[in-house]
Amino acid sequence: MLATLGLAGAVYAADKITEPGSDGDIGKVVTDQRIADGQIVRPPTDEHQREKLSPEQMLELGTKYKEEMSTALDHAEAVQMDARRSRDVIRMACVDDKIAQMKVVIKIAEPRAADLHLLLGDEIVMQQHFSIVRQARERVNELSLELEDCSGDNPAANYYIPKVAEQPAAEATAVDDPTRPPSPTHDFDRPAEASPYR
Repeated sequence: MLATLGLAGAVYAADKITEPGSDGDIGKVVTDQRIADGQIVRPPTDEHQREKLSPEQMLELGTKYKEEMSTALDHAEAVQMDARRSRDVIRMACVDDKIAQMKVVIKIAEPRAADLHLLLGDEIVMQQHFSIVRQARERVNELSLELEDCSGDNPAANYYIPKVAEQPAAEATAVDDPTRPPSPTHDFDRPAEASPYR
């Protein structure tokens, strides 16, 4: 009996350790999400370059960011229902993936946003919590834009296809390109019809 309880406790602890974002490292979670999506991962922006906020400002912004993330998730779930009604499998898979990523990020940020008012006396810990909430909000905003791309509702999401500059005919012939076939040297007449019968 004790061995079973010990084994169950070990399995629970292992699950908590391997759970995404269990240690609150939002940067690692966001990086892992971007890698899984096949995006280029850029180094994070330097937090020290940002303006220093007072505890009251962090509390106000933390509450605002939490509401924005909740609103973004509600909108995403409405888009998910619309995607399911359309029965577009590719769109549903894309939307489901973005919502799953949002939920992971929000799960990390929500308790820290809720605890900000308890940390008014400890500014350093409050800054750490606020930094996680801010990063989560930025990631949720990115995922919201990507979610709109899934549904094709974002007109700015059209991919840029570079156009090759057209050269004038004189320049095109002047270029000595070894891959270009030579121009014909003789003009051939069209052969006569093969049969006199029509």
